[in-house]
Amino acid sequence: MPDPADVNADDARAFLTTHLDQDVGPVSLVGEGLWSRSFGFGMDGLDLVIRFGPDRDDFEKDRRATSFNLREVPVPHVFA
Repeated sequence: MPDPADVNADDARAFLTTHLDQDVGPVSLVGEGLWSRSFGFGMDGLDLVIRFGPDRDDFEKDRRATSFNLREVPVPHVFA
């Protein structure tokens, strides 16, 4: 896998197609921050986002944050 800062929409789409074993259609960059790049895509009628970053711990923190989901501070569901 390339450095997450270098991941582009084509890389993300190739990863998703392989990982999910299905075509996900168009993939586009929707944002990037200090430690990850985010790409939007559609699958099974859902609008989803995949993020690429160098540190697994950051993603595990996000997964734990789902238990604090409040109306004032919404936290997206983490699928994988």
